[in-house]
Amino acid sequence: MLIAMFVWWIVVAMLAALAVLHLWRGVLSPRTVDIGLLPGTLTARMGYALGVLITGGTVQRLSLVEGQEGQAESGEGGSTVNWVRGTFAALLPMLACAAGIVVVVKWLGIASARAMLMQDAAASFHFSLAGVWAFVRDTLDLMQGSLSAALRSNPLDWRYWVFLYLLICLALRLAPSRARLRPALLALLLTGIVLAVLEWALPGAQAALRRGWPVLSLVVATNLLLLVLTLLARGVVELIRVLRGRPAA
Repeated sequence: MLIAMFVWWIVVAMLAALAVLHLWRGVLSPRTVDIGLLPGTLTARMGYALGVLITGGTVQRLSLVEGQEGQAESGEGGSTVNWVRGTFAALLPMLACAAGIVVVVKWLGIASARAMLMQDAAASFHFSLAGVWAFVRDTLDLMQGSLSAALRSNPLDWRYWVFLYLLICLALRLAPSRARLRPALLALLLTGIVLAVLEWALPGAQAALRRGWPVLSLVVATNLLLLVLTLLARGVVELIRVLRGRPAA
């Protein structure tokens, strides 16, 4: 159950990030968004290029703007080889961003993120109606706790702002491009299967997974909060346009 929830929360964080980026690109140009998230953009692009090269492919070009990023040449090999190559290339950017988040939390956000890391995402899901509502309440509590901790942080500490910026950049870059969405979902499914095998073979694997749960919870809370705040901002803007007699966008 823990591994299933681990994969579930990564998918939730990834889809929330995808929605946030889509909404931001509806207001700003894709280049502005990608350059604004430069640390995460570079990490994801380098992870993609590394994934292509490790699997024996080549990268024709690499760009900061989505839709113009590096594209893999299939080279030699059949459809199975290209399928493996695409899946691995979709997984590597997420792994690179996840590693970057761990580094940022460990080396830059120890003081800033201590309270934010105290909230944990639900580790189990109950399929009864009461269980579903409890799951929703736990998720809202996770978002509320992380936001409250962020607001209580010292605004005069430059490390806090650097930590927050890097966290947002890397957390949003967990989202793959639209062309690599299905390979990314498949890669997460295969990752869950590998983790299940490791848990069966290595008794300490689940304990290691639990140690990383606070960081996963922080990423989930960050992306969900960004999605909610973005939707609220877009809603207010559209409401003002309607009240002023202008058609909604």
